[in-house]
Amino acid sequence: MRSKKDVIEMINYYKDVYLDDPSSFEDDYAWGLCNGLEIALAILEERPAFYIDKYKHYDKYDIENNPEYFL
Repeated sequence: MRSKKDVIEMINYYKDVYLDDPSSFEDDYAWGLCNGLEIALAILEERPAFYIDKYKHYDKYDIENNPEYFL
Protein backbone atom coordinates (compact mmCIF):
# COMPACT_ATOMS: atom_id res chain seq x y z
CA MET A 1 0.00 0.00 0.00
CA ARG A 2 1.30 3.45 -0.89
CA SER A 3 1.58 6.24 1.64
CA LYS A 4 -0.36 9.48 1.32
CA LYS A 5 2.90 11.26 0.50
CA ASP A 6 3.60 8.82 -2.37
CA VAL A 7 0.13 9.36 -3.82
CA ILE A 8 0.52 13.14 -3.63
CA GLU A 9 3.88 12.91 -5.41
CA MET A 10 2.40 10.74 -8.18
CA ILE A 11 -0.55 13.07 -8.75
CA ASN A 12 1.79 16.08 -8.77
CA TYR A 13 3.93 14.34 -11.37
CA TYR A 14 0.97 13.74 -13.70
CA LYS A 15 -0.29 17.29 -13.22
CA ASP A 16 3.19 18.68 -14.01
CA VAL A 17 3.37 16.56 -17.17
CA TYR A 18 0.13 18.13 -18.42
CA LEU A 19 1.26 21.65 -17.50
CA ASP A 20 4.64 21.22 -19.20
CA ASP A 21 3.18 19.91 -22.48
CA PRO A 22 2.55 22.89 -24.79
CA SER A 23 -0.35 21.17 -26.56
CA SER A 24 -1.99 19.66 -23.47
CA PHE A 25 -4.93 22.07 -23.28
CA GLU A 26 -5.96 21.91 -26.93
CA ASP A 27 -9.06 19.95 -25.95
CA ASP A 28 -11.43 20.20 -23.02
CA TYR A 29 -10.63 16.67 -21.84
CA ALA A 30 -7.01 17.50 -20.99
CA TRP A 31 -7.99 20.76 -19.33
CA GLY A 32 -10.61 18.96 -17.24
CA LEU A 33 -8.18 16.19 -16.35
CA CYS A 34 -5.60 18.69 -15.11
CA ASN A 35 -8.19 20.45 -12.94
CA GLY A 36 -9.42 17.07 -11.70
CA LEU A 37 -5.89 16.26 -10.59
CA GLU A 38 -5.81 19.63 -8.83
CA ILE A 39 -9.01 18.75 -6.94
CA ALA A 40 -7.51 15.42 -5.85
CA LEU A 41 -4.35 17.18 -4.63
CA ALA A 42 -6.36 19.80 -2.76
CA ILE A 43 -8.33 17.10 -0.94
CA LEU A 44 -5.22 15.11 -0.04
CA GLU A 45 -3.25 18.19 1.02
CA GLU A 46 -6.27 19.65 2.89
CA ARG A 47 -6.14 22.98 1.08
CA PRO A 48 -8.34 24.93 -1.34
CA ALA A 49 -8.34 23.88 -4.99
CA PHE A 50 -6.77 26.34 -7.42
CA TYR A 51 -8.20 25.84 -10.88
CA ILE A 52 -6.23 26.54 -14.02
CA ASP A 53 -7.77 28.29 -17.01
CA LYS A 54 -7.39 27.19 -20.60
CA TYR A 55 -4.23 29.29 -20.92
CA LYS A 56 -2.58 27.51 -17.94
CA HIS A 57 -2.97 30.49 -15.61
CA TYR A 58 -4.25 30.49 -12.06
CA ASP A 59 -7.01 32.90 -11.07
CA LYS A 60 -5.66 36.25 -9.87
CA TYR A 61 -8.11 36.14 -6.96
CA ASP A 62 -6.66 32.82 -5.74
CA ILE A 63 -3.09 34.13 -5.97
CA GLU A 64 -3.92 37.35 -4.09
CA ASN A 65 -5.91 35.63 -1.34
CA ASN A 66 -3.70 32.57 -0.90
CA PRO A 67 -0.15 33.74 -1.60
CA GLU A 68 1.38 31.08 0.65
CA TYR A 69 0.48 28.42 -1.95
CA PHE A 70 2.05 30.29 -4.87
CA LEU A 71 5.50 31.12 -3.51
